[in-house]
Amino acid sequence: AFFSARSGVASPAAVVSAEEVAERFWNARDLNLECGMLVAVPPPATAGGDEVEAAIVRALRETEERGVVGKDVTPHVLKRVAELTQGKSLEANVELVKRNAEVAAEIAAAIGEMARDRVHRVAGVPVQTDDDTTTLTDDDATTTLTDADTTTTLPPNFTAAEVVVFGASVLDRTARPSAPLLPRTSVPGTCWESDGGVGRNVAEALARLNQNSSPNVLLHTAVGDDPAGEGAVARLVAAGAGITRPSVPQAGTATCLALLDAEGDLYAAVADVKILNKPLPPPTHEVLRRAKMLVVDANPRLECLLAALRRAQDCGVDVLLEPTSVPKARQMASSDEAMSRLTYATPNADELWAMVGEDPRPVADPAALREPAERVLARMRSEEAHLVVTMGEAGALLVSRRGGEVRAEHLPAEGNPARGDCTGAGDTLCAGFVHYLLYRGDNDLAAAVRFSMRAAAVSVEWSEGAISPHLSEWGRSA
Repeated sequence: AFFSARSGVASPAAVVSAEEVAERFWNARDLNLECGMLVAVPPPATAGGDEVEAAIVRALRETEERGVVGKDVTPHVLKRVAELTQGKSLEANVELVKRNAEVAAEIAAAIGEMARDRVHRVAGVPVQTDDDTTTLTDDDATTTLTDADTTTTLPPNFTAAEVVVFGASVLDRTARPSAPLLPRTSVPGTCWESDGGVGRNVAEALARLNQNSSPNVLLHTAVGDDPAGEGAVARLVAAGAGITRPSVPQAGTATCLALLDAEGDLYAAVADVKILNKPLPPPTHEVLRRAKMLVVDANPRLECLLAALRRAQDCGVDVLLEPTSVPKARQMASSDEAMSRLTYATPNADELWAMVGEDPRPVADPAALREPAERVLARMRSEEAHLVVTMGEAGALLVSRRGGEVRAEHLPAEGNPARGDCTGAGDTLCAGFVHYLLYRGDNDLAAAVRFSMRAAAVSVEWSEGAISPHLSEWGRSA
């Protein structure tokens, strides 16, 4: 029945439009179904399918009568069908391929259109209201979450959250053998735990840099109701930051288990971060009204980030984005609305290329990053926008737009710090930049970048975690 528009075989289900297929696709996603979907597309009735079908039946009968078996069957049938139809089978096949492509394009367009609708529908926090109830579509169900579903833990003497950080908290577990790894057995070595996650790292670094003032940093993140989550909360509060945790049912704290080889290079890793894919309501209007800055990492779901950005705009709060990774940067840049609500962003060079839809590439001259930086700035907040593009040992490129004027300045890294753990360098730089703008400088962006690079060097010299505890002492004297 491959070439026939009327096979006579009953299908278990039928649809009449691409939109109906798209609805079933999204329903399956919402229900967390693991099965796929096969869409059968009949050929056009004008493609001569019935004649070809009759020729196939005859060719199969002749094949059986002549005793053709095994691998010889298909070539024999195809040759005989071509002879019987005088080439019409090829024409029918071409028409079928064209029809398949047409229907596939219609389905893809319908799925994409519904995806855009769903982002606006499930993220929505009306800008004209103070209602802090957020309805989000989870993988399993539609969940309504309010500020009543959150738990807040604050350090002593906490006043108000002047900096709110919205992002991920992860527990990193690492093992390094002292001898070569052997399969299916244990070897001696060292195991340790450390706190991670971009949002959590930024919050800790900010809290340590703010030692000269009352605690005023609040992390809004999801952790599980488990020992790993309780430990992460206690350690962050001890560092001087508050934490607000929306309830996320049936989800454990995000954990990454990394196995290194004897030289310290990554051998294998397992990431259990399902909680990061769950709906996470944004910080409330009440919290954001008192804030001077909202920092977001790109780990939460896009619709959750959009809800946070809308609330920040309601409250007149500037937003800084730490793009987190190349895939996350690309996802964030896919939303014009999200980009238009950003005042600051701190991508590395690879993330910058991803934000303009291009593959990362090595850059020897920092000036080569100005063109993609200007393309990103053009999509950010219309009044003014600023990018700090980090380049590791090459320093950073500061690109700013105020009105229609764009300025770029390359700021080389200072000194050559001893290399310990580089995983928290970018997060510390982000925190240092925010800290300097709010508490140390008169909107001197270049000075803020220089300060942030010096702070990042302090974390790089620390080998036992992402954020150096020495930032507290360094921040008091810097």
